[in-house]
Amino acid sequence: MTIAEYGRNILNFLSETWLIWLAYVITALAGYSWYWYLSQQRVYKVIDGKLFLRHGRLGKWSEVKEHLFKEHHVDTEVN
Repeated sequence: MTIAEYGRNILNFLSETWLIWLAYVITALAGYSWYWYLSQQRVYKVIDGKLFLRHGRLGKWSEVKEHLFKEHHVDTEVN
């Protein structure tokens, strides 16, 4: 089998199954977008002079200083 025949075989395969691959890609992107929207998107809000953070629509509000210390072990106190 030559490279040209191999290329034609690939093009034939893709021309017959492109709709399936397109549906798969759209489904995967939509699923990841929904996951990101619900759990990864960050929203910030200032309440009484303190900065609060929420991860996604399903997350709970937490103060940024507490979040940085608990989740990332960053000390935010200024000496």
